[in-house]
Amino acid sequence: MSHAPKTTRVVGAIALFSLAAALVAVAACENQTGTYVYRGRQYDPKEKCLGATRALDVIDLTTEPALCAPVCLVQTKYDGGEAVYVSNVCPPYPPDFDTSGSNALCPEALVAADNASGCVPQPPDAGPDAAPDATVEDAAPTDASDAAPLDGAPADASDGAPTDAGTDADDASG
Repeated sequence: MSHAPKTTRVVGAIALFSLAAALVAVAACENQTGTYVYRGRQYDPKEKCLGATRALDVIDLTTEPALCAPVCLVQTKYDGGEAVYVSNVCPPYPPDFDTSGSNALCPEALVAADNASGCVPQPPDAGPDAAPDATVEDAAPTDASDAAPLDGAPADASDGAPTDAGTDADDASG
């Protein structure tokens, strides 16, 4: 009984799987041709700074756009509010953004971009489940008998803890 046919089938299955994976990878790359993620930074008018770079839209392009002078882009939100962004990516701009610069916040946003004023994110709120901060009293032992010896040896008279050395000596002699 020979194992050659079973080994051949396993090698053939691995080769077929590898070929299928390669075809999927090529197809995935093929779908990306002609698109570009347009990026910008949102302006925070309260803090007068720009947030982290984020994707604003995916636009159709054959080549990646160059970098240009900062431009103000305003997006109308679903609730009627507006989001102001600054980007230094050249046109074409995302179609759902106003790039006229006429929004009252655009001059401030462009000044923030010129000054490289990035917003510093606040640390997350501890929330209702957070433990209260420990106090010095919580961390300190209440008396010397609670303290562990610093030298790693069992407690002795030099550690300030009571010992029963005399009792052990009496037990050993009698």
